[in-house]
Amino acid sequence: MPRFSKFLTVGALLALVGPLGAQTNGPDSLFVRLSSSQRAMVTRAELERSLQEIEIILASDGYSAVIKEQKSREAATIRRRLAEGDIRPGDVITLAVSGFDGLSGQFTVTTDRTIVPPDAGPISVAGLLRSEVEDYLRKEMQKYVRDPLVRAEANIRIAIFGGINKQGYFIVPASALLTDVIMQAAGGPSGNQKIEDSEVVRGDVVILDQEGFKLAIREAKSLDQLNLQAGDEVRIGQRRTGRAPILAYIGAASSITFLLFRIF
Repeated sequence: MPRFSKFLTVGALLALVGPLGAQTNGPDSLFVRLSSSQRAMVTRAELERSLQEIEIILASDGYSAVIKEQKSREAATIRRRLAEGDIRPGDVITLAVSGFDGLSGQFTVTTDRTIVPPDAGPISVAGLLRSEVEDYLRKEMQKYVRDPLVRAEANIRIAIFGGINKQGYFIVPASALLTDVIMQAAGGPSGNQKIEDSEVVRGDVVILDQEGFKLAIREAKSLDQLNLQAGDEVRIGQRRTGRAPILAYIGAASSITFLLFRIF
């Protein structure tokens, strides 16, 4: 019973969060939405520490070849983030400058990694981590506004397929939890889902295996913490039997309670 109550608490908290990418009517409402919804993202210093920890594991004899292979892939991803930044063409930057329509909105990153607010002209976002976007754009906005109030958020386009109610490509905040993206953007698990068999792939490479996926759910990891980038595919596991799982009978396919219950 205490365990089930814990899941209800998580579900109740989720109900307080608005839909991902909720629509706004102007720069000030956009500013408020960003101020209330953002979560901390991984900093450059944190990535460097993670890389050091991984290198210790890779140099040790106390870990299996499977773990070392997984950590080696993770290290390669971190090195790429540090060298190239996170922002890719096709990503979307949400920028809110309080009181200024022409500097606020959702701007798609161009092929040369710039965004183009109407009243500012091209602004390069190349080489930035997502955690660096807001401070960087605040400094850029000082060229146009004295003491600007600025909030900014990096969004990425990811694919979600498999045992999910709404399959396809979604543009979501990189700071969003993996669970929120599954439950809100993709409409929650479908009747034939098998969450414990889920994974994340990049091209032909599995970047988050089934164990890693379950851990990400349990620890409430965000897309940014999981090192996801534009084009990654979240594959929700599916059952191969014709039998309807319990999810089909409880009338709540988008229940965060059920999702977490299955993971545990």
